[in-house]
Amino acid sequence: MHLSERCNKPVCIGWFMVIWGVGINEFADTVPETQESSHKQTKGKNMTNQFKPSDYNSVSPYFIVNGAQKFIDLLREIFDAKELRRYDRQDGTIMHAEVQIDDSVIMLGDSSDQFPPVTLVMHVYVPNADETFNKAVNAGCEIVEPPKQREGDPDRRATFKDFAGNLWSVGTQL
Repeated sequence: MHLSERCNKPVCIGWFMVIWGVGINEFADTVPETQESSHKQTKGKNMTNQFKPSDYNSVSPYFIVNGAQKFIDLLREIFDAKELRRYDRQDGTIMHAEVQIDDSVIMLGDSSDQFPPVTLVMHVYVPNADETFNKAVNAGCEIVEPPKQREGDPDRRATFKDFAGNLWSVGTQL
């Protein structure tokens, strides 16, 4: 039996979304109400030809971590991240989630046997690098480099490591 015959909902395979057995309009109804869907009609014009959701960048980092909910909570605490989409597995782990930090979307999911954890290095521009760094440290992140401005660098930067081993540099252009 083909997967499309058994499933009437979006299916996430690995790090990308595959939609089986549903039309775009049916899928749009499964997106949480907080997410604006590019699959719905906008101002009377059918937007099904959009190649990405509105307000998304073309490139998004994808974190695979042990403890995706803890990771989302950490991003909320440090960066005031907003959850846009989320798809849970039957066991309660997060298959796929998308969170927004300022104007950027980060995608993530819980690790599995097929997709083990991967660490990344991220740089995020923030209004106040010192304040953001302090939020990270207070949230339990490890200090890698405290805030400072290097000679010739127009940015004030700091670096910390999260519980999953990812390195985050935050910077504010002065």
